[in-house]
Amino acid sequence: MLAAIDDRQVGYIETHGTGTPLGDAIEIEALRNVYAPRPQDQRCALGSVKSNMGHLDTAAGIADC
Repeated sequence: MLAAIDDRQVGYIETHGTGTPLGDAIEIEALRNVYAPRPQDQRCALGSVKSNMGHLDTAAGIADC
């Protein structure tokens, strides 16, 4: 609980989304461990700007990559 918030307060996560079998599998498993036990009405959406736009290098901070 480094962020001092309850996981039920999180409704969206911007994932790293590398698009690699190993990296994506590790990331989604970690997220499942925390968020999968939630009830159906408390789902948490996942997204990834990087996997949709590519890595933006120096402009990455603007797009949250």
